[in-house]
Amino acid sequence: MEKQESWQNRTLAPVDCLFVPIKRDYETKECAVYNILGIRVDGRKEILGLWIQDRESKHAWMQLFDELKARGVQKVGFISIDGGLGKGSTGNFP
Repeated sequence: MEKQESWQNRTLAPVDCLFVPIKRDYETKECAVYNILGIRVDGRKEILGLWIQDRESKHAWMQLFDELKARGVQKVGFISIDGGLGKGSTGNFP
């Protein structure tokens, strides 16, 4: 139980959107990389996609969900997402 309590109370790293340097048109810029991991009903994990945007925003997330729907996703059982406010983002995530 001590090990479990220690693990449960450990300090976590502050993680937001993953930002990576991307070179575009002779300029390097920190861009937001979105990744979505799905877990199928049978328990298998599947990376549904990786998307690169100039910044993290609620609008970018909504576009990603629209794309997933267009690609055939009909039901989502659980979503875990951060607050949506990230480096370069605007507005509040509802």
